[in-house]
Amino acid sequence: MHLGRMGEFRTPDPAVTRRHARLEVDMEGRVSLIDLGSTNGTFLNGLSIDTAPVVDGDRIQVGTTIFEVSCEARRVCPLCSTQVRGERAVYGFAARWRGSGVAFCCPGCLTVWRFPLGVAKATVLATGAVVRRAIERMTRAAEEGREGEEAARLDPAWLRKVPEIVRLLTPAVDG
Repeated sequence: MHLGRMGEFRTPDPAVTRRHARLEVDMEGRVSLIDLGSTNGTFLNGLSIDTAPVVDGDRIQVGTTIFEVSCEARRVCPLCSTQVRGERAVYGFAARWRGSGVAFCCPGCLTVWRFPLGVAKATVLATGAVVRRAIERMTRAAEEGREGEEAARLDPAWLRKVPEIVRLLTPAVDG
């Protein structure tokens, strides 16, 4: 998501370029601030940055405009209210999804939700029933020794990153 005179976070500030800085979210849900070569620079908590991690409560300054970062302390499944942590990330997405963000698989109901950066409402990417069927297919395939073949058939491909399926695809290590 962009900060500037154009973009998702806009300011009419004349000291700010059209696309002054960008916020990116990685697969773990961590947010980074990136200066896009602006003349006047981008500041995080008063310090000039090129790239820096951003957390709740940080202050981003572009030109004379200050944005205060407010991150959700906990990500909660909108369907069953189970807390969803970063290790449940299954897919990171960018502009083609109309904004950046991360998709998470709920450990309670197994529904995969898309949480776009800067958008309060989550959207369903896959129901719990779809994810459960994929886990059941992968479990049967693992028992028959053909988990690689079945993993290649998973559609969409990010289902391979659902933690329950990752465990089926990861060889056991003898201790």
